[in-house]
Amino acid sequence: MHVTSIAKTGANQIEISELSSNYDGPIVVSQDSRRQLRPSAAQYEIEMEPAGNVTPPEFRLRGVVELRGSGESVAAKVLRRTVQVLVRESGF
Repeated sequence: MHVTSIAKTGANQIEISELSSNYDGPIVVSQDSRRQLRPSAAQYEIEMEPAGNVTPPEFRLRGVVELRGSGESVAAKVLRRTVQVLVRESGF
């Protein structure tokens, strides 16, 4: 699988009810007064597509995908980009 996008902010509701704990899914939720499913912990929507020459399924598949990566704070990202610009502009 190839990740095509990751949401920049956490979801404030779960739109696919099958993923919620109310329907035996892995995401712990609570229902608000409008019966919307609110996640108890941060959940980020990730869109993926098959890598390589694979025909995508014609229906929804339930499963688990494990993503690995390293987190980076906003301050660290700004510092890293600043150093890159300074090095580039200084002629190194």
